[in-house]
Amino acid sequence: MNAQHYQLLLRSFDAELSTVEQTQLQTALEQDAQLRAEQQYLQQLRQQLGQQQFQFGADFADQVLQKIGNTTRTYQTADYITQLFPPIAISAAAAILLLIGFAYYQEGNISLRTLAGIILDDQTILMYYGS
Repeated sequence: MNAQHYQLLLRSFDAELSTVEQTQLQTALEQDAQLRAEQQYLQQLRQQLGQQQFQFGADFADQVLQKIGNTTRTYQTADYITQLFPPIAISAAAAILLLIGFAYYQEGNISLRTLAGIILDDQTILMYYGS
């Protein structure tokens, strides 16, 4: 059985084939007994499945929607950020406190100039402001 002919056979059940494809399929079915047997098997299978009656519980739709809601909710960006924020906030606060402590240790006081890293000694002050 040719794979291309088999694909044409499968497509013929679900979509309308072009005239060229229909001719190819008809020729292949006339020449290949195995392909004809497969066509008959698939037609019987489709007919049997079409006659099946499926029974679902009354809450089936609710259960499906609940599962869908649970899976999409766990991957939302907002939830990820809120879970990530507390560890980052604690680390950032610790780093800021260490920098303030280091600035106080270096200069002996805490001012905006010290926190910005601007260190002015007497010579620098005279250069900028004069006598």
